[in-house]
Amino acid sequence: MAEPFEVSRRRGDTRFSSPNEELQYLRAQVAEKERQLRERGFEPEKHSIVYEEIQKIKETPVHQILHESHQLSESEITSVVESLNLPHDKDDDAMEELFGILQEKGLRNSLLVAERLMSPHIEDDFHRLLVQYVARGNQVFDLKENAPLWNVLHMTLFEVTLPDPTKEESAKPLRDVVSKMEQFYLGMFSIDTELKNRGDRYFTLEIAVSGEREDIAFYMAVPSDKEDLFEKQLLSIFPKARAHHIPADYNVFLYGGASEISYAMYANDPILPLKDYRDFEHDPLSVLINALTKIEAVGEGAAIQFIINPIGRMYEKRYHKVLEKLEKGSTLSKALLDTPLGIKDEVFKTMRNLLYTEKKQNPDIPQKEFIDEKSIEQVQRKLETPIPSINIRLVASAKTPERAHAILADIESSFNQLYNTNGNRLRFERVTKKALFGIAKQFTFREYSPKQALPMSVRELTTIMHFPTHAVSSSTPQLHRARAAEAPAPIGLPREGTLLGINDFRGIETKAYLGAEDRLRHLYIIGQTGTGKTAFMKNMIQQDIENGSGICYIDPHGSDIEDVLSNIPDERIKDVIYFDPSNTERVMGLNMLEYDSRFPEQKTFVINELFSIFHKLYSGTPESMGPAFEQYFRNATALVLEDPSTGSTLLDISRVLVDPTYREVKLSRSKNPVVNQFWNEIATKAQGEASLQNIVPYITNKFDIFTANDVMRPIIAQQQSSFRMREVMDSKKILLVNLSKGRLGDINANLLGMVLVGKILMAALSRVDALASDLPPFYLYIDEFQNITTNSISAILSEARKYKLSLNIAHQYIAQLDESIRNAVFGNVGSMAIFRTGSDDAEFLETQMRPVFEAQDIMNIENRHAYIRLLAHGTPQKPFSIRTLAPKKGSPEKGQSIKQLSSLTYGKPLAEVEQSIRVRYGTQFSVQK
Repeated sequence: MAEPFEVSRRRGDTRFSSPNEELQYLRAQVAEKERQLRERGFEPEKHSIVYEEIQKIKETPVHQILHESHQLSESEITSVVESLNLPHDKDDDAMEELFGILQEKGLRNSLLVAERLMSPHIEDDFHRLLVQYVARGNQVFDLKENAPLWNVLHMTLFEVTLPDPTKEESAKPLRDVVSKMEQFYLGMFSIDTELKNRGDRYFTLEIAVSGEREDIAFYMAVPSDKEDLFEKQLLSIFPKARAHHIPADYNVFLYGGASEISYAMYANDPILPLKDYRDFEHDPLSVLINALTKIEAVGEGAAIQFIINPIGRMYEKRYHKVLEKLEKGSTLSKALLDTPLGIKDEVFKTMRNLLYTEKKQNPDIPQKEFIDEKSIEQVQRKLETPIPSINIRLVASAKTPERAHAILADIESSFNQLYNTNGNRLRFERVTKKALFGIAKQFTFREYSPKQALPMSVRELTTIMHFPTHAVSSSTPQLHRARAAEAPAPIGLPREGTLLGINDFRGIETKAYLGAEDRLRHLYIIGQTGTGKTAFMKNMIQQDIENGSGICYIDPHGSDIEDVLSNIPDERIKDVIYFDPSNTERVMGLNMLEYDSRFPEQKTFVINELFSIFHKLYSGTPESMGPAFEQYFRNATALVLEDPSTGSTLLDISRVLVDPTYREVKLSRSKNPVVNQFWNEIATKAQGEASLQNIVPYITNKFDIFTANDVMRPIIAQQQSSFRMREVMDSKKILLVNLSKGRLGDINANLLGMVLVGKILMAALSRVDALASDLPPFYLYIDEFQNITTNSISAILSEARKYKLSLNIAHQYIAQLDESIRNAVFGNVGSMAIFRTGSDDAEFLETQMRPVFEAQDIMNIENRHAYIRLLAHGTPQKPFSIRTLAPKKGSPEKGQSIKQLSSLTYGKPLAEVEQSIRVRYGTQFSVQK
């Protein structure tokens, strides 16, 4: 450190009085070294110069560098270190304390404390904190722009993933696949085009298994102002790749565990090359990745870090000069000695020439010409592609030193395959315990070290460090890969409406909206369980509720409706109707046979829908529902509907079949001659198998399962429903239906669901009387819709738009649908949201997504991601990908309060309902003459 103190003495002070003065000194020293190099004809390596100067300062005691006002005393450092020797669960306290030192005493002192803690885990976490702190625009008083550490903290980390290759890609030879990585590296070298920053700008490629996750991931860190360059280079060469910004860095160091680190050096002079991919039949990366697969998921971690510094053409210029000398007959060792790389080599050459004069050769004696063909061939091989400077660091962490040592040894040995017997090989320097924390800091902060520099051609680099090929992906299930392709949102999407998700393509985020008019063309959602389709629906429901719209959500699980309830805005609480059939304290009525007397044609709709419901419920025994069953069923229901005042519920259908007196009452009040004729002339006079007494049990036994059920009877036997569906739609109510099969049973839940859907359709069709007015839209959401829809869904899909009814339906796989319903869905829905499906469905859905997405993509969509095919302004758009939104977290207590209010408003005490049913069925009605 003598040189800086000569300068300091000339200033009249032996210390730097401020960080700014220190920075000025560094700049002056760097500029002087650069000038000296250029005078000698060498291209200066600025990063190396800066690093050497900083190391000089770092090795000098702090009190000789900083003024007292910016120093931490030894007692302060000791006190902080002792307070931070904390158990594992107090890691956050360590970060808080280090952050406080950063703000009060600056970066140098905070790093000093972090180093003294002798914990790579904490130092790695502190690096995460620093990067995020600086990334948010915060200033650190002793961190100056474009200083090496400034550059390190202004890097952005990405995780890079690629999907499984196609069959065509898998068939390509290794050379064709890997050579694309050469293009990528060469494109990335433009990060270092600015001469003033030459050598300071670099990027990293890393493979890691961290303690926070079980899979193997590829990471790249690039200067933050070069993010666009990185993404454009990546996606232009690997169009299906994904680059996910990682705000919080990974950490491979086990807290309280043992760590080992090594870095690579060449066994021979760097001018001699390693093997490259032309020498391999199989991908050498497979061996490297295989070493990482042996790491335990819990309690171990490892990483391979390549720091890639473009550094200009410094090495290439030297190696070309060496090659010229070789071609003139020089030996490799002499050519290297005669071709210095930097000032140190130049000084060494001069001293050697002064101390050792070469023996003069006798011109009369003919000299034997010698050409080192092997060396020429190897140097030419090295010079085939540009030569950046590389740092290779390996890190392993485990519970014991022995295990960490073994992990590191496995990774090191995987590099042996690069040994070129005529060229070079890599050897690894194990870091001693004394130097471990310094090298761990270099790894954590991604610092480029000139002392660890490896001049490596792009082809050599590409051979061992490239994105995974088919051979690697297929043999490594632990490898994190991009599961499916992505596509950009079309230009014509609306800018307002219902937000479905975010299209994130090549770093550009676009909000995907579905317009109000296009929603009336309906939305179809499909995906396996757990893929995020229900959360997708809940987000839409939440938006509709917040916008003041009327909705109905039929939930077959019961749990999802709790999330909706907990997020109801205060101003809409009174609009909620919560229908839970399993609530036996206060019962709500749902009369299947109820209709609007203003629309007598609804009677036919009720009869047809009720028959379709029972036909679907008992589809497993179609022989029990033949023509005779249908005839008696339809006429019995029609007779009951003729006079609602004497009862028109499901119980009354059974009653009219088995009770002649009650039937006579109904017939006396019926004005339908066809129905009357059936009962007077056909049913009562039929004999044999078609006789009334034979047919009745086939019908009533299908009703008994509901009418005899203590939960169902109070609901379906009430003469008046607790809410009228037309009023629900027109007054924009929030109807939430809990059809939890665990509490109701499948058949009961399905019956009620189908009745509700039928009543909603009937109410929508009744809006024909108000088409001229501005009807409010009503949004119907049905999860697992295949269980509670009949063929009437075809009418909903084709007719409901004009009545402002929007259908949003979801289910898991296409085989759940009857052919007629399937045809109706795919023939009429305007928009689709496809989550991950199985292979059969993916092949079918590919026809809906071509040419943008293939079946393989649909099978590999990640959770909470979907492919969307939308109508926009009535026009079909090209499919694209979205990331769905996480549902809001609400207040469960609020949800319980809303349930109670709804129950008090719309429900009746069970005892009261049961008494009403008993009274009604004990009443003897008179026959009208």
